[in-house]
Amino acid sequence: MNVVPAGHINNFTRDGLATLEFTNKDGSNAEIEQLVFTKAGQRSPLEYNIDTLQKTPGEADNETADSQIVRNYMNAVMSFAKIQRTSVEPSVYRNIDYSTDDSYSGAKTIINGGAAWGLGVAYDSISDQGVDFSNSPFGVQLQLKLTSDNPQSIFLFVHSRQTVVSAQGSIQVMK
Repeated sequence: MNVVPAGHINNFTRDGLATLEFTNKDGSNAEIEQLVFTKAGQRSPLEYNIDTLQKTPGEADNETADSQIVRNYMNAVMSFAKIQRTSVEPSVYRNIDYSTDDSYSGAKTIINGGAAWGLGVAYDSISDQGVDFSNSPFGVQLQLKLTSDNPQSIFLFVHSRQTVVSAQGSIQVMK
């Protein structure tokens, strides 16, 4: 999942392609304190809550990216053990100094290719056959430090494998 503040989409004064963290109206990060992925209302595939560094008492001002969130995000795209090159690094994953004002300066301050922030989890990292969500809803529970009314757009991406078979002038799509 990628997150973009809704006010940045189709706006010439904002970078609508910058995948930022959840942000408050004043531009401050609405840091994640807890993250849970669910399938049909039950924790899945992780059977625990991800409590981030920002939730821990005494660590509330910690500006470090939580390693569990980063690893799960990267693992959702490609098996973490197989990743050899990536542009996801601390300087682009945590956009602490990203400016959200009308000067469009925020996109110019992020180095090494721009922001690369997101949330994700691999539901099937063993058989690589996927998980069927056709009869059960996918869910994400977030506990954020969102303190103002600032709509966020979340774009969900999934891996989908389908097979097309053609025989005797007919086509069949198998999922």
